[in-house]
Amino acid sequence: MLQMIISPLLYLVSSVIPLQITLETLKIVCSHTKNEPNTGPNAHLPTLILLLKYWTLYVLVFGVVPGAVTDRIIWGLPFASLVLLGISCILTKELLCQFTNFIQSQDSKFVFLFNRLSDVKVSWYQWLTYATNTNENNIASLFVFGEITQLWVSLANRVPLAETHYLERAFDDMMQYLGVFTGRLLDQIHRRRDGQKQEPATDARFRKESFMNPSHKGDGFASTYNEGYDLLDDLIDESKNK
Repeated sequence: MLQMIISPLLYLVSSVIPLQITLETLKIVCSHTKNEPNTGPNAHLPTLILLLKYWTLYVLVFGVVPGAVTDRIIWGLPFASLVLLGISCILTKELLCQFTNFIQSQDSKFVFLFNRLSDVKVSWYQWLTYATNTNENNIASLFVFGEITQLWVSLANRVPLAETHYLERAFDDMMQYLGVFTGRLLDQIHRRRDGQKQEPATDARFRKESFMNPSHKGDGFASTYNEGYDLLDDLIDESKNK
């Protein structure tokens, strides 16, 4: 029962909303570049970079690791799904807050509108009514997904949580771990390759020494032959004495 509730929520928070914010950002960036082709997209870079970092982490966690392994970890360990849902909510909130700063930098009227949406003095019913409406006083008409995007953005700004930067830290830690893992893997590959090169060299040197000193092969046979010859002389001498 718990899995049936958490699974769609996790999919919504970790996949649907970030994809929605990505499309909204690309739409604004493309329209801005088309209208002002001579200006650089410097204002868009923080949001685009943060989105790239999020999707990189997403692919590393859910794409590189086999699905059977992630499912066993998420649904096998106690409270693992709840922890992952909480982490996804925090990271997605960071994306929404960065997206809010981005669209506020595009037009000053967004500042007033989002302040109204995030006003804690307004009741939840009034907030929901305003956040899900489209009229000349809000910005839903500027989004690809309209009131849906406006609802997520306003909800992220209304929830009284401190500003965090866990996405940046997670990305940096993941890059550091991948660098260490890749370095150790390459060391193992180089050591194995060097070992394979040394074995043929040792065999070739042994064959060369054997070819240059063939007399050593007959030492054992010569000593045996000499011992046999001395024994025959002793037998002949004994027969004469008799």
